[in-house]
Amino acid sequence: MAASRPPQEVARILNDFFRIVVSAVDDHHGLINKFQGDAALAVFGKNLDEFFEFWLESAGIPKYFISQAKVTQNGKGYTITGKITRTCTAPEADVPVTIETTAGEEVKMVPMVSAH
Repeated sequence: MAASRPPQEVARILNDFFRIVVSAVDDHHGLINKFQGDAALAVFGKNLDEFFEFWLESAGIPKYFISQAKVTQNGKGYTITGKITRTCTAPEADVPVTIETTAGEEVKMVPMVSAH
């Protein structure tokens, strides 16, 4: 398109396109991360300001521990229950927990929420 049109027309078309993209992302409570060429990288979901402020302002990375673990056999296999704790207060987030069995390895995302 750019090769067959005057630069001013290409700029106008791209500006119109980007205006539409920004409006659509904003309507869905997203954030534009960057524009590259005729593409836009947008992020949607939970507001991560608190998460990033925590990591930038805290000293060190929290460590996670499993305690009170209990393994119970059931009809399909085993059920594992326990308590995951961390060394400091941190924003709510999902923590990857790896489960290794003879069948292989599986990663489950476990929500880490603050106790109230």
